[in-house]
Amino acid sequence: MTLKTQLKIERHCKVCGAAYQVYQSDTKNGRGLFCSRSCWAKYRTGANSPNWKGGSIRFICPICSKEFFLSRSRAKNRDIRCCSRACANKFYRGKNSRNWNGGNYSGEDGYIRTTIGDCKKKYKLTHRLIVEKVLGRLLKREEIVHHVNGDRKDNRHSNLLVCDSKYHNSLHWKMSGLYQQEHFE
Repeated sequence: MTLKTQLKIERHCKVCGAAYQVYQSDTKNGRGLFCSRSCWAKYRTGANSPNWKGGSIRFICPICSKEFFLSRSRAKNRDIRCCSRACANKFYRGKNSRNWNGGNYSGEDGYIRTTIGDCKKKYKLTHRLIVEKVLGRLLKREEIVHHVNGDRKDNRHSNLLVCDSKYHNSLHWKMSGLYQQEHFE
């Protein structure tokens, strides 16, 4: 029997529901389920696609609480969990920054500084904070914290000595004298 004389049957499209006619032999082969190629293409996207890996993942923006979706591949390949670049810029500051090191930074003078409270622009010398915590009180302005071993980054409380300006200067004179004796005489 030729194609022209085969029997046609009426079907309804799986996508749009439109009625159409298809040859009976096409239905036996698993074809003839859609009224057009565009309906077939629509059906093959998303969960019906042979390459489907699971759809979008729902996220809630930590800044504005807006709900948004990312495909699984984008969610896996990036660590941004914000709905927009503007929210990401707000979120990844301070403690959430990839460069956050606990609010400490080393100044040009070699001393380590620590942020005070929530203010990111106010810093205090870390060795003074440690001594204040050990003493249980704030240091006076005229009190100087001396690093016994001379290493400005060694902030162990056993390496810190509180003294006045006069005693501190005498310590440095003695230390420089000992250094000169050791290396130059």
